[in-house]
Amino acid sequence: MEILDTHIVQGIKNDEEKYFRYVFDSSYDKLFFFAKEFVQDDDTANSVAQGAFIKLWEKRKELRVDSNLLAWLFTVTKNDCLKLLRKRRKESLVDDSIINFADENIVGLKALEQFDTSELVLKEIHQIVEQTLQQLPPRCREIFQLSRFKELKNREIAQQLNISEKAVEAQMTKALKVLKKNLQDYLPLVSWFVI
Repeated sequence: MEILDTHIVQGIKNDEEKYFRYVFDSSYDKLFFFAKEFVQDDDTANSVAQGAFIKLWEKRKELRVDSNLLAWLFTVTKNDCLKLLRKRRKESLVDDSIINFADENIVGLKALEQFDTSELVLKEIHQIVEQTLQQLPPRCREIFQLSRFKELKNREIAQQLNISEKAVEAQMTKALKVLKKNLQDYLPLVSWFVI
């Protein structure tokens, strides 16, 4: 099952909680780390990520069947982060004791305002990831896929491939370095994926 499948959107529209749960389980961490890039603290990032899913459930009947749920969720998360950062900035301008907070967050606010979470950008990211993975040596690619796509721990990968955990760590470091380089223009959105 892929988050982009139309039957998942249709299932959510039909109030089938298993599809909503699937989208939540496969996307929550991504939204959390994306939000944390901008709001900085775990509690706020958690609140923003959860808020995106609440909005998804509330607006489920309005979704188009061909909606890209991940793009939709990232857009909601981005907009909620923007609202929060603008509010913080406004509050900090009123209270001189926290003026430095505004200065530190203005860069994040400007970056977030210009950041595109559209379906087109997500497709670009997906293409870059696919191309980058194909460029990796076979063993490195296999280890990365087992870690990020199958969500195996380093110990489990080492056992499955009959190699040391250190070898797994070295290959993951190599893969992440290449991915970060190739995705540098998209890092706020993909930090959940490559970190």
